[in-house]
Amino acid sequence: GQDVAGVGPQQTPEQVADAMVRCLRRPRADLYPFRGSRLVAVAAALLPGLADRVSSRFSRKPR
Repeated sequence: GQDVAGVGPQQTPEQVADAMVRCLRRPRADLYPFRGSRLVAVAAALLPGLADRVSSRFSRKPR
């Protein structure tokens, strides 16, 4: 197994539910509860190699 390293803001179930309700009221192709996560998605699309290197530093770590 692997431990997941927690980085960035943690989302509560209520925050996720609120974002989903907003999306139901105003449909969108993608749902990003935090603005920062939208920025990360755009950066990954524009600079995939860099995004891979950066995300590997913050992803799962072996036990």
